[in-house]
Amino acid sequence: LPPIVNAQGITKQFGAVPLFEGLRLTIEEGDRIGLIGPNGSGKSTLLEILMGRLAADSGEVAMRRLTRLTHVAQESNFAAGETVGSVLAHALEAAGTPTRVVSMPCTERFDRQPEEYRESILPSSCRKRVAIEAGVTSFWRKYVGLDGKVVGIDRFGLSAPFAQVFKELGITTEALVAAARS
Repeated sequence: LPPIVNAQGITKQFGAVPLFEGLRLTIEEGDRIGLIGPNGSGKSTLLEILMGRLAADSGEVAMRRLTRLTHVAQESNFAAGETVGSVLAHALEAAGTPTRVVSMPCTERFDRQPEEYRESILPSSCRKRVAIEAGVTSFWRKYVGLDGKVVGIDRFGLSAPFAQVFKELGITTEALVAAARS
């Protein structure tokens, strides 16, 4: 199969200083890629170019047929009434991934419900599930199943404002979208 994304010779510049020059990026089946860099280094700009929302100054981007790319902006500014779940659902829906968000604030109460009710909320036919937990992930395995993913924290000892901690530990919208699409 051809690469999912093949970008060659990508250059983008704002003003006199280039963000990147001659950038080459190939994404193959099964690749997991993280863009890491300081603010202003061009991570979001590169994603915008790959998605076709922003033109590169030079270079070419080719995508495998039927490929759709999406991302959620790094600034998590939710509109009034929006939640993490609704923002994630919108991002996945925009990428063509049908999404249903289930909030489970009390698992003990859920577990006490009749089987018919639990099946209506978490149908056994839906095997691609993602749980989000700002804590240890192992607890959620029984709800996501063997094919599911849990995005959470399995280590401790980091102290900082929550947004910085979540970013450092990978509890981000981008991580959730990647888990849901994998």
